[in-house]
Amino acid sequence: MSNKIYSTQQTQIVTVGDLTEMLGRLDPSIHVLVLGYEGRLNDIDRDPPIEQYNRNTNTSTWYYGNHERDEDGKYDCIVL
Repeated sequence: MSNKIYSTQQTQIVTVGDLTEMLGRLDPSIHVLVLGYEGRLNDIDRDPPIEQYNRNTNTSTWYYGNHERDEDGKYDCIVL
C-alpha cells in the first residue's frame, strides 16, 4: 500500500469524508505537517484553526484565487 495520497499531476476535489478515508489507510503514528513560511514545513497544532471559505465565489480578480473567506456562515469548504 502506498502512503501517497496527493498527486500534483491532477487537481481533485476532496471532501472531509474522502480525506478521512485516505488518512485512515495510513499508519496512525505518522506525523502530520502543514505548509510553513517560504515552502518550509511545520508541525500542525493539536487544535488547528479551521478557516471557512466559499468555493468559486471570486470572479473579479484571478490573482486572489477562486475561493473567498466566508462572511455569512454558509461555507462549503475549509482550510486547515
